[in-house]
Amino acid sequence: TPLGGVAVPGGTTACDLDTGDHLLACTGSGGLTFVRLAPGGAPRVAASVPEAGAARAVLDAQTHDAVMVTAGADGRAGVVTRIETSPSAP
Repeated sequence: TPLGGVAVPGGTTACDLDTGDHLLACTGSGGLTFVRLAPGGAPRVAASVPEAGAARAVLDAQTHDAVMVTAGADGRAGVVTRIETSPSAP
């Protein structure tokens, strides 16, 4: 069932859902985008983190933080970054 449209950066490769917080973390060519899912309402972009090479992100259900992995420019070295969020934000 479609929930509604929301503008996310092109090239979205993966999303992870925090079911307790109704928050999606989606990675793509434009970086990391958080999408808030509202019961009975349309999804909305809650925040964006521009990051070249954003490959994957997962949401920690206990802390609600996102952990993002970016691919290095050389295709081998990558960086793991923790992005702090809270249940009400982004």
